[in-house]
Amino acid sequence: MQPGKVAKSESQEWLALKQYFLEQERYETQALESFKDIFLYGNCPCTVLPEELFAFCTELVKIKMWGNYVEFAHENWLLESKIRWLGFDKICDFQERFSKSLYPQERGFLNITHLGIDSCNLKSIDSWICGLTNLEELELPENDIQEIPLEIRQLVNLKKLCLDHNRISSIPEELCLHLTSLEILSVSFNALTDIPVCISKLQKLTTLELAYNQLQELPVEISNITTLTNLTIGFNQLTSLPREFENLCNLTCLSTTGNPNADLPEKIEVYSNRGKLYLNSRSYSNYTLGMLELGTLLVD
Repeated sequence: MQPGKVAKSESQEWLALKQYFLEQERYETQALESFKDIFLYGNCPCTVLPEELFAFCTELVKIKMWGNYVEFAHENWLLESKIRWLGFDKICDFQERFSKSLYPQERGFLNITHLGIDSCNLKSIDSWICGLTNLEELELPENDIQEIPLEIRQLVNLKKLCLDHNRISSIPEELCLHLTSLEILSVSFNALTDIPVCISKLQKLTTLELAYNQLQELPVEISNITTLTNLTIGFNQLTSLPREFENLCNLTCLSTTGNPNADLPEKIEVYSNRGKLYLNSRSYSNYTLGMLELGTLLVD
């Protein structure tokens, strides 16, 4: 790709902008008109994305910044655009820069349905995030978050919440009582010691990922979430599961790998032919002929 030129993709829907492109500040309008995604990376010398770019990218819906932080020249750029997806990745001073930017005051920010802040050394889930009430997906993995704020109850439209690889020690009841549209909740690689019993209020939940925490037991109320298809509870301190988990009749993937002598309810064997069971080797000897129905068995 020549400096100052835009590489066209076959689908004409994505654009990757590197340092040399932004430094040139020259654009081919015909090449930009159909792009829906922009991926900004390696743009260290660039601090402001020119307003003209958004005038040309009229179909733009997704922006992701990787490795550096770029401001936008036009104050109402979100309000006047179709952008619904924003992602920030590996921006070490993100929280400090963001607090000083126009973003939190942007009325157009309320239109965002997907927000991702990945590996940005985020210390907390700030109030401006909890105020994005149209969010359907919130992904904040690999940061330094220690708690989930009570204000998260405002995100009533949230369908996916990913908080993997942080330092969270508890899930507030407010999350379970108010985020009832959640379909995916992933809190693996944290410091959870218990799960609130009111998690059963999440009646649309299909995926619950709790691996690599410090859980010694799970509430029996999880068995009331019959929509669950994927339950990941490996690498905790679990020694048994509630027998009521037999009621999880839609479960197709259960991961218990890495727990000490985890004993599973017998009737889960009946459901095993619907999907995968991940078991640690010490538990494997506890199972009988029902295990032969498995299409896939992974044993550590």
